[in-house]
Parts: sequence; structure tokens; C-alpha cells
Amino acid sequence: MSTIDPVSAAYEAVHPIAVPGELSRPHAVTKAASRDFKGQKADDYGAIRSKGTDTFQVRIHPASTERALRLVDTLAKACHERGFEFCEGKAGSRYSAHLSVKVDGGVFSPSIDERMRRVPYRMTEAELARQSKGQYVYTPNRAYQPTGEFTLKLDGGYGSGVQSLWKDSRHQKVETRLNDVMISLRALAAYRLEGARKAEERQARYDIIQQARADC
Repeated sequence: MSTIDPVSAAYEAVHPIAVPGELSRPHAVTKAASRDFKGQKADDYGAIRSKGTDTFQVRIHPASTERALRLVDTLAKACHERGFEFCEGKAGSRYSAHLSVKVDGGVFSPSIDERMRRVPYRMTEAELARQSKGQYVYTPNRAYQPTGEFTLKLDGGYGSGVQSLWKDSRHQKVETRLNDVMISLRALAAYRLEGARKAEERQARYDIIQQARADC
């Protein structure tokens, strides 16, 4: 299991990350997300999504756009200030289509998702009026409402023992956990480096054994 780097933790302790109440001088990552959201029609689950390879993966209700953009902006600026690199996604890729963050050689993909609540579908006044006139009106069995509950996740943390998922709760929003996200990024990178070092050692031992067998 990876341990938290005390140097990283100490740095974050004296460099608190605060999400502002209004968007100001948006980062390029934020501009890309805003571009994707603009004019986008919600899908069958009531959500809009970021689509470009130059921004983080985000799935939210249209009503949550402002909050999501402020969160994306603060996250992107925090990564930039800490010297992390941004790696553009690969168009058409199933797992790496969006922007990722490179930390000490390790590449991780942040994502933001809003939970939707499934509810029975209620016909609109226009649909009811058409139905009253005997017209056929197709209506789905269910609809989806926004909850305002965000989840922030770092892909690539499975099995590391490092926290890589944060959810809104009654007492705490994901916006207040961005320093923890920075610490986890460093810890995940260290975990990857340690894994690579151990793999090299195993390979070296294997090569020695194979060479010894060849010499017999």
C-alpha cells in the first residue's frame, strides 16, 4: 500500500485550494469544457457531457454547469501551479478520450460526475393538451432529475491503497477536498514508480536465471 508523501502533505497544508464563487480568467481546460456544454441538449438521463480531448471528463445536469466549470477551473489551475503536465486525450478512445494529468511520469484521468435521480415521468402541459385532443403522445416510463451530488474520481488508483474518489456529503463538498486530490496524485505517481522499479527487478532476476540456464 502506498503511503502519503509528507513533503506533499506539508505543502498542501499551507497552500489551501479554494473554489471561488465566480469564474474568473478561466483556464484553457475550463474554456474547452464550456465550449462543449454550450447549446448541448441533455441526453436520455438528463445529462450533458464534455466531449473534447482537451478537457476533463465531466457529466452533469445543465443546471449544474456553473458549479462544474468553477470546479474544473480550480482543479486545472491547481495542477498547473504544481507543475503537473496536461496530456490531451485520444479522439475515439474508449478509456483515454479526455484530458489527463501527468505527475512524476504517471498519467491519471480526473472525472466529475453528477448523480441523477430516477423518477416517474410527468407529462408536460403541451403533451396533455395533445392527448386530450386524441392525438398519440409517446412518453417514456421514467425521467431523471439532478441531485447536485458530485463525485470526483482519479482513474488509475485501483489497487494502490490511495484514495482516488471523493463524493459530496451532507457536511462536505468535493470542492473542499482538492488539496487531498493533489496529495493523492503525488501518492499514485509514487505507487506507479515503485511498481515499475519492482517490475524491473523481477525482470533482471529472470534474465539472470535464463542466462544461467543457457550457460549450462
